[in-house]
Amino acid sequence: MTRVTAIPLSASLCATGSLVNALRGSDLAETDVVAATDRARTYSCEFDGVATFLLDLPGLDGSKRITEAVMKDLPSTDMVIWTIRANRPAREIDRAVLAYFHEHFATRPERRMPPVVVVVTGIDQILRGWPYAENLLSDEAMGLVADVVAAVAVDIGDNGARPVPVALVEPEWNTGTLRDRVQAHLGEALMAQRNRLRVENRASLRQEAARTGRGLRHGLSLIGSRMSPKQKTDDQGDAT
Repeated sequence: MTRVTAIPLSASLCATGSLVNALRGSDLAETDVVAATDRARTYSCEFDGVATFLLDLPGLDGSKRITEAVMKDLPSTDMVIWTIRANRPAREIDRAVLAYFHEHFATRPERRMPPVVVVVTGIDQILRGWPYAENLLSDEAMGLVADVVAAVAVDIGDNGARPVPVALVEPEWNTGTLRDRVQAHLGEALMAQRNRLRVENRASLRQEAARTGRGLRHGLSLIGSRMSPKQKTDDQGDAT
């Protein structure tokens, strides 16, 4: 069975547990006001009939240990779901990591870059009078949300990101749109996965061939070292 691995990821102070629960439609992931994930956790779900693993990593806090661990995992995923809080203006870490992600694949033309879905959470924190009747935002509220989404795209250096704004508290808002966006990128994620496996398999075969070659040369050198001087002379004489 084909399985897609998606990584919900955020910078510090942005919880991803609520996002995982919203995507899964259940409350299995630990949630808090700030990031509650202190180690990698995997949750299974399904999008449009495709089995998916949500790999919930610790939030980036600027520390070298966490940053290096996340940087190591990112290129091996099939999709990145990048989470940014609407009411957190400091987005330098988001911009830096996403720039690294794009650069990693730009310098490796044989690799296909996984899709990135940018999510703006905490919309309920920037709108007065939340929740709205029947969960319908006023024109003024929608205008404010549109401004925040545009600002996020500029701040992370990706004007084509089209971030998805959501509220993850009850009553949830716009999470259906988020699921639709993730599902829309499944085909791209599967192509990135197949490309990654092809590249990894080729690299593995080259390494195996190199090991075999080294072993053969080593074996021949051992045979040569064990031959007596007379055997070597006889072999040379036969060759002439």
